[in-house]
Amino acid sequence: MAGSGALEEARRLLLPSGEGVTAGLDRILSAPRRDIAHGVSRVVARRSILLTPMQSSSLRAVAAGLLGLAFLAAPLSAQDTVFPPFGGTTGGSPFDIRAAAAQQPWKVLVHHNPQGSGGLMNGLQLLYCGRDMGSTNGQSNPIGSFSGQGYTVSELACAPGEYLNRVDVWVTAGRVTRIRLYTPTTSQTFGDNQIGDTRQNFFAPAGEQVIGFHGRASTNGSIYSLGVITRPILASEQWIGTGCTTSRGELQLRWRPTRENLIAGTIPIIEYTNIPNSATAMIVYGFTDVSWSGAPLPFDMGLIGSPGCFLYQSIDFVIFSSIEPGNLAGHGIDLRSVPPELIGGNLFFQGLMLSSSGVFKTSNGVKATIGRI
Repeated sequence: MAGSGALEEARRLLLPSGEGVTAGLDRILSAPRRDIAHGVSRVVARRSILLTPMQSSSLRAVAAGLLGLAFLAAPLSAQDTVFPPFGGTTGGSPFDIRAAAAQQPWKVLVHHNPQGSGGLMNGLQLLYCGRDMGSTNGQSNPIGSFSGQGYTVSELACAPGEYLNRVDVWVTAGRVTRIRLYTPTTSQTFGDNQIGDTRQNFFAPAGEQVIGFHGRASTNGSIYSLGVITRPILASEQWIGTGCTTSRGELQLRWRPTRENLIAGTIPIIEYTNIPNSATAMIVYGFTDVSWSGAPLPFDMGLIGSPGCFLYQSIDFVIFSSIEPGNLAGHGIDLRSVPPELIGGNLFFQGLMLSSSGVFKTSNGVKATIGRI
């Protein structure tokens, strides 16, 4: 995905290799640090508390972009880009299906003959989600037909943090016969080869995603032409797991109201609640939810003396934060100057607390996509 190469390089260089979770947590506590207030005025102080020194010029650029240093941001716009449809110019009626504001497709349904049968595709529908990739949020009208002997309904579902970024369309004799849908990590073809078909490839511009289709179709199942509609990538998230319980309640990670989502050009605030006054509070940033410090994730912290607690992500950056009135701690994430190549990349956040008795506790987590809107 956009931004994934840069983030992956940073993850590879920063991620401890096989040292063990206990050693990794000990390293956090021994790293030079200073407390940082919840406000954003001192956000650049994060440079002093990286766990690992910068190890390459490219990594410096990545980390600087994440930590809000001087880069030119991509222009911010919610304007849709409409690509002319490919295929026949007559037949059927015009259609236009696209996600509403703060929506994005999370599943595409296609009615088609199986590959190898010489069949066609004759129906198309989008299912939407909002910024929360874990919840549905409406669907489009079906295009074409979802009936017919020998046809089947197949789907391409976007994993949390992914999106459509390319569509290939094949046309034979003025009719769309098959399409291939792409996300940053996978692709799938619907319909089948036809003699004499021609192809058009639609690529979402950098920093954008496919959010809809338009063209001409009839209710008898013929799709005569198909084009794509793109829009700047939507900042979205998937909330993960539950937090540990403290003397004040469950450690609950959340966005500060009105300062939500990783939207380029803004300063969102991530925070967590119910932290005892005597604890040491941290916010941890990560690049992956696969493994950290030689252990697969999620990691059951009951194995190191914290029953009921889980580490859901790698720990690649740590923010030590003051505990504020209301027993919460958090930090502003300066995205006013985000390198364009990081748009569409994913970051993970989790609250990490050290009690006065020396026990680590964690909040729930979130996987967040950096978006332009």
